[in-house]
Amino acid sequence: GFTLGDVLLCVFFFYATTMSITTGYHRLFSHASYKASPALRLLVLFFGAAVFEQSALIFLVIERSRAE
Repeated sequence: GFTLGDVLLCVFFFYATTMSITTGYHRLFSHASYKASPALRLLVLFFGAAVFEQSALIFLVIERSRAE
């Protein structure tokens, strides 16, 4: 069965990966909406890669080409 630790870890990864795509890949890298420290950028890249949403560079190219 599942333990409380399993459920909490699942919830953590859900939010970490979701926020990495929406606020990281999309807003931070594609639109440069805000500035972030190198440590935060590294975390965004790590958890964004865990979603298998391509690399940040490919995501950025696709997102910018759609915005034109």
